[in-house]
Amino acid sequence: MKKETYLHEVELGLFDLAEDLRKDIIHGCEIEYDALMEDGYTEEQVIEELGTPEKVIERSLDTYGPKPGPQEISLFPKLTASLAYAFKQFQMGSYVDKVEKYFTTSGMTEIPLDHLVDELIIDGGKRPVNVYIRSGELLQYRLEPNDADVSPKMKVTMDDTAMTLRPTGGKLILTLFIPNSIERIVVKTGGNVYCSKLCADNIILEKSNKSTYIDHCRIGALRAVCTSSDTYISNSRFSMLDVQAKSGDVQVEKSEGTVFISTKSGDVKICDHSGEKCTVSTGSGDIIVNSDFSILQLSANSGDIVIRDNSVLEILAASTSCGDISCWLNDHVFTAEIFCKHGEFHNHTFLPVERLEKQHYRLGSGQASVALTTKNGDISIH
Repeated sequence: MKKETYLHEVELGLFDLAEDLRKDIIHGCEIEYDALMEDGYTEEQVIEELGTPEKVIERSLDTYGPKPGPQEISLFPKLTASLAYAFKQFQMGSYVDKVEKYFTTSGMTEIPLDHLVDELIIDGGKRPVNVYIRSGELLQYRLEPNDADVSPKMKVTMDDTAMTLRPTGGKLILTLFIPNSIERIVVKTGGNVYCSKLCADNIILEKSNKSTYIDHCRIGALRAVCTSSDTYISNSRFSMLDVQAKSGDVQVEKSEGTVFISTKSGDVKICDHSGEKCTVSTGSGDIIVNSDFSILQLSANSGDIVIRDNSVLEILAASTSCGDISCWLNDHVFTAEIFCKHGEFHNHTFLPVERLEKQHYRLGSGQASVALTTKNGDISIH
């Protein structure tokens, strides 16, 4: 079992403990795991020495006991310090407080519209321009220096269907209020994009680099296309969310709606989300889902897949060419078909296992249909 999967399983089992305590336990496990690997242990020998995730969870709960009351689940011990800080901003609600100061209406410049346009292009080149976008009755902007020595300038051009804003002057902050007629937003800058309280029927958001933050938005259909950037979505509602990322992590938290996510290189993490269907595919990256969906379709070419208890599950199909699959599902509500071409199947439920042929197993007799497949990796059901 790979280290990340091992740590994921341990942390998922400790969700009743206080967040700081969980982090300390996981950090300790990680240090011990790395030390044993440096001493020449194999992954199997490391787990034998440390104990299976179930043993570590049992020991930890016996020692520290659960913290009463509802607790948030932290699933991402391997994030870099900057991404972990961004995630914590979302969890604590301070992200909203942080960006809210940029959405004051003072100092705004209105852009008169001779006719309605449905596309807005912000072209800052590679300049570090942070863009803040919110819905408004009029198209307005405010361009501020993010550096005392900068003199910002804005050039505005418009054709039949699109308006282009070209900010110049170094490190800048661009705040935009946009009307509902805007359906396509293209951002070309070397800075981040923050969408907060954006309400629209349909939005296509294209971002070339840096990070995209979407918070407290209500959008019918949102399609986010990211060339090389991370995408964070929280506290939002969609009829359909479609994220296409060439390179970068995608994180969705505390939101609602059907989800389609595809990334060639990057991890995908979905927490506290509800929707009818979730489809995720990664070329290289892990997939973690801890949410309520009726239909889950997960595919990773190279990466682990972790699925937490889903009370409304009807169909689950998860496959990875190279990686482990770990599931926490309600006993007696599913029928699972397990395929391990080069790996082992670990049944941690009380359900009997039927071995149909080599590396093909079946367990359960419930209504939910579960199919788990890995070519090179282990599969665990809890």
